Amino acid sequence: MAEQGGEREGGKGFRTFMVDGEDSEKRLCGTITFPSFQKERNLGTLLGHVLSFSDVPRGDYSLVAVENGRKIPLTDDAVTEQFFAETPVAYPTIEVHKSIAAREQEQQRQKRVMKKDHVDQLELENRDLRKNANLMEKKLEDFKQETKRTTDELLASLQPIEMNTKRFMAEIEKSLAETRSSIETKITELEKGSAETGERLEEVERGLQVEVAQLTNQLSKVSATVTKIADGNDENEAQRNQWVESIKKGFATVKESVSDSSRDVARLKTEKVDVAKFQETVDKLATRCSKLESELEAANAARDKMHHELLTRIDADAASTDQTIRRLDTRVRQDITNIEARRKIFNEELDKLLELRLSEIKSLCGKIEGEKADILELEDARAGLASEVETLANGLGVVNAKHDVTKGQFDEFVEVHQKRVTEFEQEFGKALVQAKLEFRLDSQKTEEGYLASTKMLNILQKELGDFINQNGRHISLLQHEHQGLKEGLLLLDSAKNTITKNMKTFAGDYQAFVDEQDHWNEDATKKITNILQAMQPTKLEWRIENIAKKLGNTNNVPVIRSESFRLNSVPDLRMDFYPEGLDNRIYQEGVSAVRFFAPKGSRFKYEVSIGRVCEGIKVFDGSSSDGLFWIDLFFAEWQSEISQDAIVIVLEVVENMNNPAGAQKVIKLKEP
Repeated sequence: MAEQGGEREGGKGFRTFMVDGEDSEKRLCGTITFPSFQKERNLGTLLGHVLSFSDVPRGDYSLVAVENGRKIPLTDDAVTEQFFAETPVAYPTIEVHKSIAAREQEQQRQKRVMKKDHVDQLELENRDLRKNANLMEKKLEDFKQETKRTTDELLASLQPIEMNTKRFMAEIEKSLAETRSSIETKITELEKGSAETGERLEEVERGLQVEVAQLTNQLSKVSATVTKIADGNDENEAQRNQWVESIKKGFATVKESVSDSSRDVARLKTEKVDVAKFQETVDKLATRCSKLESELEAANAARDKMHHELLTRIDADAASTDQTIRRLDTRVRQDITNIEARRKIFNEELDKLLELRLSEIKSLCGKIEGEKADILELEDARAGLASEVETLANGLGVVNAKHDVTKGQFDEFVEVHQKRVTEFEQEFGKALVQAKLEFRLDSQKTEEGYLASTKMLNILQKELGDFINQNGRHISLLQHEHQGLKEGLLLLDSAKNTITKNMKTFAGDYQAFVDEQDHWNEDATKKITNILQAMQPTKLEWRIENIAKKLGNTNNVPVIRSESFRLNSVPDLRMDFYPEGLDNRIYQEGVSAVRFFAPKGSRFKYEVSIGRVCEGIKVFDGSSSDGLFWIDLFFAEWQSEISQDAIVIVLEVVENMNNPAGAQKVIKLKEP
């Protein structure tokens, strides 16, 4: 442990500025205040503090002190200690100058970050393109469904109209045929009856004329006979009776003729009544025809009204479709804006996480450098022991050799993997550009299909305007346009399948790239962890001074406890030293005890010795069900190992069986 120092003179700390080049501006990294227990102001101390602010490797920068415009390169410990001892400023300025290699390394790192950002941007653009393609497919699907629904409704509304028209025309044709046949029959019968009636009237007139002439002759004869009778007065009674009978017969004949004439006149009157009935029937037929014409006009008006309603409904559907498309376009723009905002937020969060990770790495490096400084301080405390210094130098040489080998392997691995990443990024970029071009081509084809569909819809609306006059032609054109729309939808489905196939290929390539990056990150993390574990110490030396005074003081506590420490990746280790042994009478006097504490679950091989007294390598197993928490070790004749009123207890963790460590390190503890 470092001893408590007195008051320091000179600088209490320093301010660090990062300088990338000769013409670049200085950036303030932070201000360091030396701890009260730290007396040294050498170059190693400065390096430990500077590494907590910078991620530049040790060999890639130089430290320059600035005082009153004068620059003093801090090249070794003597110059550094002299500067901090003589400086009149409490917090002088220390500039960290990066080398050309460090700047090139940082530029390469920035290029890698820019490439990664470019890949992320391309991924976001690809995601936006996929979303737009999905929206376009959804629009086309909605348009297809709407067109199909409108066509079905139009055909469904046309079917009853066509059926009613056919039925109505059939009824009209049937009624006209029946009326025409009935009228022709009646006209034929009337013509025939009129001819017969004319002939009979002529016969009756001729018979009346003959009978009147006969009656006139008979009357003349009777008058002449009466005159003869009146003049001669000598006619006999028989002749007179004969004449009377003849007159009676003549009058009977005239009476019969008059009866026949009366019957003929009555029959003619009856036939005249039949002609009136025929005229009434003709009037009824004319009234029915006018009624049928009015019904036909009403049916045409209803059909025109229905056609007008269909056109109005189609126009409303077209307006609703346009409004839906505009609303979908607005939603697409809003989604793109939201995606852009989310991308910015994600980038900000990623930058914050990166800064936090970098700060953690910097703090970890600072702690490591602090531990290195403590190790250097402990090594300086044993400068007087030549043999141990030689052993330590040999151990450090082995560590440095292993570290150089590990670093070379790590650099070689990083270089090879970086080349692989560069090649993959080039191939991936080409594939991505090609996929993007194919996607744009497919999107253009999709847009052309959409424009063709829109054009078809306009043509359909125009044709619906001529539906009233050209029913059959309109239906034929509508079927033709529907077939064209179906072919366009097939083309769109083909383009959709191509886009889906390309996107699956791109997603597979990108997933392979992500898996490879994850594997590389895991491998790098494991190697860095192994390097950090290899740098941890494996050996502890606990030096207890003034041992004679502690043994002679009867009021002293019978146990001496060490601080907690960590060896070979095993944390929270501690030792208790009992000079008089444990409170147990079975052990003889002069036997001391060392109680060794370790966390539960740990398994490792260790060796404990007091001076040259050692019991060999043992195994501590705390992973069993009744895992150990501590173990007691007993040492006889330990007082012969006291040298210069001090005793050294050495603990070495030879092997960590849970996580094997690398090289061997030493930690010194001193008990005053």
